[in-house]
Amino acid sequence: MDSSSSSTPAEETTHGHFSSSSNSSTPTNSNNSNNSLKTEITHFLIENGDHFGILNSLIMFLPGRYNDSELLSESLYSITNMFQLYIDYITSHLMLSNNVSKTSNQDIIPPPYYISTLKWINIIQNVELFFEVLVSKKGSSKKIKKTVVFLIECLKAMLRLHLLIKTNGNMLVHHSFHVPSKDAKSLIDRIKKKSLSSPSNNNRSVTVTASPVGNVIPGKRKTLYDQMVEDDNKKQDQDKKTLDNNLNKQMSASSEDSTLIPLLPPCSPKDQSTKVIGELLFIFRPVIYWVTYSICGKRSWKPWFISLIIEIVSKSFSEYGLYNLNIPLSKSESSELARRRKKFLYYLIRSPFYDKFVGDGIVFKILNFFKRIPILKILVDILFNYIQVYRTRYFYTAAS
Repeated sequence: MDSSSSSTPAEETTHGHFSSSSNSSTPTNSNNSNNSLKTEITHFLIENGDHFGILNSLIMFLPGRYNDSELLSESLYSITNMFQLYIDYITSHLMLSNNVSKTSNQDIIPPPYYISTLKWINIIQNVELFFEVLVSKKGSSKKIKKTVVFLIECLKAMLRLHLLIKTNGNMLVHHSFHVPSKDAKSLIDRIKKKSLSSPSNNNRSVTVTASPVGNVIPGKRKTLYDQMVEDDNKKQDQDKKTLDNNLNKQMSASSEDSTLIPLLPPCSPKDQSTKVIGELLFIFRPVIYWVTYSICGKRSWKPWFISLIIEIVSKSFSEYGLYNLNIPLSKSESSELARRRKKFLYYLIRSPFYDKFVGDGIVFKILNFFKRIPILKILVDILFNYIQVYRTRYFYTAAS
């Protein structure tokens, strides 16, 4: 018999072993393939999240232009908001799992004990306008709308109260957790490079490339060196297959595993009593405003004044420690107070202030002036329609 076609018992055993292992690894390969596909899709989403944000911004202008399909446009807007929130959540989860708590824009990602509750607040804020439009369609009673809006505001208030308790009375300084796509892409690239350039991989690559003689000559027994080279090749292939799986595990790993991210809530502030009062007023202000608005009506000044007074008192209590006890504010607290101050502008477009001082005066005069210019007439008409729709919905101007 030809020696090239003969095989020793050792070779038969070896071939039989590889055959059985390849058959038994079929489910594993299938799982690896599914995990790899899932990882690639996740990578694509978080690396292109900012593009979806642009689409979301464009859809935001649909309600003002398409009055007849407002429910459809609001549903599209809510869907894109939820999709963006999902991308932001998994991206921030990835960042925190790898001990990165700041974005390239120097924005602080909320810590793990905070983000789990904040996520639900943002979910409600993304769908609240859709539900308001849904219950405001023709045929729905005003009582249903009042009840739905009241329940939404109460739910947000309860979640924020839960956060206040979680943070031991500290100011609620986070209201979102967006991470730029470039930050996520940079982190993923860094994880991949780290996995590929690990010492064990380097050592194996040296072993494999040390000699070109890595093939087994048919009809001869494998030497110990041949077996080592073959094992190294198998390990390298396995490493490449599991690279995406390892990255996927890092993305789905609990962010509580982080060692540099603050895992425990902060200690109670020195001015806890005044800060808690300020935060309680800030939390329940939307609920009080909607209740008084529902009772007194759109044209009454009582809801407008009550809401304004509550916000001013809340701001005073939140800043009491700074001005009376010389307790400096953190950077996050200063940013949050600045954000709340900007929300005072919403009082200019709420009824009855807008109806009395703005709507019939300044805005209409400016719009009518620009309507005389032919090129701008179409844009002015679109803007006018948008303002009209914008003011008819509570959640557009509630700033809650």
